[in-house]
Amino acid sequence: MQGISPVFVLEGKAPTLKHNTIAKRNNVRSGFRERKTADKKGRTHFNRILKECKEMLQLMGLACVQGHGEAEAMCAYLNEDGVIYFLYQ
Repeated sequence: MQGISPVFVLEGKAPTLKHNTIAKRNNVRSGFRERKTADKKGRTHFNRILKECKEMLQLMGLACVQGHGEAEAMCAYLNEDGVIYFLYQ
């Protein structure tokens, strides 16, 4: 690809500050089921899809990075460190 190597950056663990926001989203999506059930199922489903995406990208031979936190923070770090030169989100 003309010297361009894509690097896929995946979400890591959500920061503690976002837990309430994530819980509210999960409650809305699940029709306000019991909060703990909705939170757990929503995040578990997201993590399963993320894992499948990571496996698929690796099987395709594409570079894939998963940070400890949000993907945006990892992209900023990679850019600051000179590993990446362009970001498309």
